Amino acid sequence: MKRTLMTLVGMTLLGLPAAARASDAESSVRIGSDQRGTATADAAARYDGEIGFARTQTRSGNITLARGVAVGFDQEGLSLSLSNGVATRSGLAVATNFNLSIGSDGRVSGSSGNVVSAGTAYRAAETGGSTSTRRAAPAISFAAGRSDPAGQVRADTRAWTRPSIRYSAPLRIYRR
Repeated sequence: MKRTLMTLVGMTLLGLPAAARASDAESSVRIGSDQRGTATADAAARYDGEIGFARTQTRSGNITLARGVAVGFDQEGLSLSLSNGVATRSGLAVATNFNLSIGSDGRVSGSSGNVVSAGTAYRAAETGGSTSTRRAAPAISFAAGRSDPAGQVRADTRAWTRPSIRYSAPLRIYRR
């Protein structure tokens, strides 16, 4: 029994690196002002890969800024996720997101999202997304906003995938 258990644990540990092989990146921002006029800025970023980084930065004031950046790279490819947001004390809140993954087999997947929120009393914009070099995980983005009844919100997202490129040696024809 003990030997069977140790064999199962060993097989599981050997299988984990293969299952976890992929470069993932995700980021998001939330920016705006609440009903009291207080500026809010949140940013998040995460990566998973052998080499990479994740950074966030926020600043509140007359102009409020938020940024999240994540990059992950390993033998399966490169993943990048960027989210940015800017809001003024009275006026607009704008947030954008861009995600791109390039697999080692030439597969490219990307997405983007943006939102503009305008309101007299309060406004908020939120966007984010993720991408991965895993074959079954395309890039995704979301965009959302809110505003007071006199305001307006516009949001849109896009996503695309280009399949792997099959390389072959060119056929050379020599003429005499």
